[in-house]
Amino acid sequence: MSPLVSGPRVDAGAHPAPHRLCFWRTLISAAGAFAISAQSAAAAVPPAAPVGAATLYAQAGSPAPAGRIDELNFAQLARLGLKPAPLCSDAVFVRRAFLDVIGTLPTAAEARDFLRDQSPDKRAALIDRLLTRPEFADYWAMKWSDLLRVKAEFPINLWPNATQAYYRWIHTAVRDNLPYDRFARELLTANGSNFRVGPVNFYRAVQSREPAALARTVALTFLGTRAEKWPPERLAACAPFFARLGYKGTGEWKEEIVFFDPAKPLPAGLATAAFPDGTPAMLPPDRDPREVFADWLIRPDNPWFTRAIANRAWSWLLGRGLVHEADDFRPDNPPVNAALLDHLAAELVAARYDLKALFRLILNSRTYQLSSPATADPVAEANFAGYVPRRLEAEVLIDAINQITGTTDTELFMCNTTSVTAQPHSARRQHHQLLPGKLRPPVA
Repeated sequence: MSPLVSGPRVDAGAHPAPHRLCFWRTLISAAGAFAISAQSAAAAVPPAAPVGAATLYAQAGSPAPAGRIDELNFAQLARLGLKPAPLCSDAVFVRRAFLDVIGTLPTAAEARDFLRDQSPDKRAALIDRLLTRPEFADYWAMKWSDLLRVKAEFPINLWPNATQAYYRWIHTAVRDNLPYDRFARELLTANGSNFRVGPVNFYRAVQSREPAALARTVALTFLGTRAEKWPPERLAACAPFFARLGYKGTGEWKEEIVFFDPAKPLPAGLATAAFPDGTPAMLPPDRDPREVFADWLIRPDNPWFTRAIANRAWSWLLGRGLVHEADDFRPDNPPVNAALLDHLAAELVAARYDLKALFRLILNSRTYQLSSPATADPVAEANFAGYVPRRLEAEVLIDAINQITGTTDTELFMCNTTSVTAQPHSARRQHHQLLPGKLRPPVA
């Protein structure tokens, strides 16, 4: 037996030491968390039922297309000899929508009200309400923070003040529904203090500031492609866009100014600039080359940019992208349904890069609302014949446990300790404030 478990014996009638109470409380809580996870997993994969019959998890009958997404997806399934799963039940949908859109479980009252609602459009109405709730900004700022490497410590080492500024900018952008083309442009072209201008930290949340390394980061983030797999000459031609980036310190500890430096000497042997599609680029000496790249990137007719974010949005809501993995666009990894991906991209352009509009379109599709098949079929999963169960993010899981048990992270993991920074890294999002039942933004 582990010494941590065995340890010195506590005499009957004696008061256990605080650290021992802490250990057993954490152990019991962890067991409860495992039980909840196991129960959720069991619920996600329902037992087999007669074909076409309604169950606790699925409605009866075969789903009819509700829009162009379903027409394109169901046609693909028919070509493959597959049938879509039945629509999920209302009980499954309300839980799925809450977790996927705002990262929390519905309360008992919210679930009860939804199940009792007899309106034919109640699912669409729920989606609209969830997209406007404040938790939406909290949850999606957390997801963007993962993608944009918002981390104060190793290996990114942004430093807490910069992390705060970066996170606040992301959260505000999500809350205000900043169009995605503007979101990308502001990240790419920002100048200023890492403590005061949040998006400049995009160029600090990297492990190398060499122009080619920055080009790889930009390609991964905004083009969904791994530039290290490009022909070397293509990557070399993208490096000049990021070769005039300057960094300088200030009198404030750990503060750094990121700026366009037209006087910066260019590295020897720097290639002639060209965009990732091979089009040559003109870089005037008095203009920030990042602006030139951003102008090319966010053009509505640029399929690299729009298809990448459309695919990422699909992967966030359906569990995998039409291109899988979502950041691995390449000629030998085509989308499973190119027509569907093109449709999503066109809808996003038509909506002027309103990501909420794209989310709403996907969430209202029958494809998103399918039930989870009782048996796994890799081909059916890859082509979205049903909703594939997936594990919850750690932050969502702990908030669900807190909500169900009426506890907080402090009670579950730190017992008598209320210090945020004292929490183990595995039990927190980067320096989270402890608020029961909420996704917590980072604090210094």
